[in-house]
Amino acid sequence: TTKGSTKVVETDQSSQPTSPKLVFLVYKMSKTAQNEIAIELTDKIVTKGTMKEGLQEELAPEEGDLYCVQLDAKSRPIQRELIKNPFHKIVEYVDESGKLNKKQIKLDTVEVPIRMRVHSNTKHIAIEEYVKPSKLLIKHEL
Repeated sequence: TTKGSTKVVETDQSSQPTSPKLVFLVYKMSKTAQNEIAIELTDKIVTKGTMKEGLQEELAPEEGDLYCVQLDAKSRPIQRELIKNPFHKIVEYVDESGKLNKKQIKLDTVEVPIRMRVHSNTKHIAIEEYVKPSKLLIKHEL
């Protein structure tokens, strides 16, 4: 499988190595005939920057959810972000009577964009499926 394109954007080499960084990742995910998840990293951009701090709702993981995990050089988790089930899309629509409704659509193939702040000790990024114990789907260098 192709790893996809990798772009590393660095502008000023003289700056301190601890300057905040962001990573933008795009994964192509699909369900196999055995209901497993096939995953491929299609794009990665690492750049200097910070994210706006906002109130983030703490969601409980459910079956089908994924985690994007930042790992150190020894593959120990540093930070974990929940990705709600990317194969279930909620679509809002207006029915015949003019009322707003929601409908869940199950998808077989999706592109999943992820944007996150990079911890200074991060060496790898992994995607894990939420099951007990978590199931590693892909791991790559930052």
